[in-house]
Amino acid sequence: MKINLKIDSSLNEDSVDFNVRKLDDKISKAIDYLESEQKGLIGYKADEIVLIMPDEIVLIFTEGKKIFTRLANGEKYMLKERLYELEENLMPFGFIRIANSSIANGEQIRKLKMAHDGSLCVVFKDGSSEFASRRSVKNIKTYLGIGG
Repeated sequence: MKINLKIDSSLNEDSVDFNVRKLDDKISKAIDYLESEQKGLIGYKADEIVLIMPDEIVLIFTEGKKIFTRLANGEKYMLKERLYELEENLMPFGFIRIANSSIANGEQIRKLKMAHDGSLCVVFKDGSSEFASRRSVKNIKTYLGIGG
């Protein structure tokens, strides 16, 4: 997919044009997101309710039966959405499922470490890491543009 970005400060309003051969699921989700009024996710912690922008997120994961997000600054917030809903909504922002219980921000991935048992450890820019499921390895490598 080729992406063109033109910045023009003389515009009265931002606009997005899609030139596609066929309307697929990925493009439809991007359009849905752009048309939505969502400004970010709502995170909860003790007596705080915080607006979280997608680019601040390193990882979204389950802990027990609850969903949490870890931000680049190390803070952790509970989310009320379901993991599959978050995956769908954040996919246009480069998020990728790395295990049944976690979704990673692809822009926050620093490196991958292969273990002897064939599993993959995803290391993030903040120094934290998370193991990826074997079935997610191919998708992660495809997202990062590496083969094998």
